[in-house]
Amino acid sequence: MVDYVGQAIAGSQEDMLVAHTTISDDYSIKLPDEVRRRNEFKPGDRVGILQVGNSLRIVKTRTIEELQEKLKDADITGFRDEEDRM
Repeated sequence: MVDYVGQAIAGSQEDMLVAHTTISDDYSIKLPDEVRRRNEFKPGDRVGILQVGNSLRIVKTRTIEELQEKLKDADITGFRDEEDRM
């Protein structure tokens, strides 16, 4: 079951997807199809689980190589360099 919640939540500026699943006997969780599609999860992807208050957030974990590729064209003007370090 998947529900969509948008501006109904006060202060929300983005669409929120609410999906329901069941924890199996071996504590596995199957991500609903819509969650996998929206987040482009593929078999073998690593994820991090963050506990925030009484809720959990599942985030895709990036490798160093993926982060380097994503940031290779970043403008670093104004960032500290070695001369600024103490």
